[in-house]
Formats: sequence, C-alpha cells, structure tokens
Amino acid sequence: KMPAVSMAIIRDGHLAWQRAFGVKDTGTNEPVDVNTAFAACSDTKPVFAYGVVKLCEKGVLDLDTPLTKYTTRRITADPRIERITTRHVLNHTTGFPNWRQGKDLPIEFDPGSRNQYSGEGFSYLQSVVEEITRKSFVDFMHDDVLKPLGMMASRVAVEEGTDYARRVARGHDKDGKR
Repeated sequence: KMPAVSMAIIRDGHLAWQRAFGVKDTGTNEPVDVNTAFAACSDTKPVFAYGVVKLCEKGVLDLDTPLTKYTTRRITADPRIERITTRHVLNHTTGFPNWRQGKDLPIEFDPGSRNQYSGEGFSYLQSVVEEITRKSFVDFMHDDVLKPLGMMASRVAVEEGTDYARRVARGHDKDGKR
C-alpha cells in the first residue's frame, strides 16, 4: 500500500546506486524518479535540533535556561512551563503530549522526570527560535541549517507552483489513499 519509495546506496561518501519506484500520487499515477522529493516529517526534528545546538554554541540560546526567559509567549497556564528548557525539548522530556487534544496544552508530568515523544515541545522551541533569531522557521532552517550543511535540495516548506512543488510526492494514508 506504499505508493512510492526512493533509495540510494552511498559508498565511501559517494553515490553508488539510486532508484525510485512507484507513483507520486495515486490519483494521477505520475511516476517518481530519483529527483522526487519526499516529506521528511518528524525526521526534520534532528536537523532542527542541529540548528538549535549551533545557536547554543554561539551563546544565543542555552540548553538549560528555561525557555520562558527567551519569550513572553505562554503556551500553557501550568506553572511548570517555567522549568522547561531547550534540553527538555530536544530529549522529549518536557511533559507535553505529542499533540494537544483541544485548545489547552497540558503538562502531563514534571519536566525532566521521564520521556514522552512530543511534537508540541518542538513547536514551542520553534516559536522561541523564531523570536530570538527574528526569522521565520523556514528562513532559519534554510539560512542557518540547510544551506551551511549543503542541503540545497531540501526544504521545510513547499511553495505551490514552483519546480520543487512539482517534484514532491504527495502524502498518502496507511491504505495508500491520497
């Protein structure tokens, strides 16, 4: 039920083999090729984390300073928000759920006390990075992470109508439906 896959073998830092199989969109049956872009989704988190660590190395951000020291934005009324740090976000120990259900964002356990995967934590850290760098998330990732790493074929947002958008495989559900 997986509409497409692209794979490559890298040997000694060089591309040894690459192939793409399937279709970009089950509605159009347009085939994928080796230039098709696929959504990385949560695989973007470690790439963003790299950018965050670089901010820490520059002294712009500190791993163990509560994020509330960098922003006036309050995403929850729970006073434990005052204890959540960059380190908590990066190692998924904020106490936030993966995604909130409804408007309120609960802190489900004391920050740092246990591990729970959290997209909400990364969203919060993204907003803090945007505030302290005065850049959108897209611009921060492009300028401070992707470009310095030489990842010029990667994007964190797709602008419709661009050549890049035409190369993107569409998302499909677990049954292979768009």
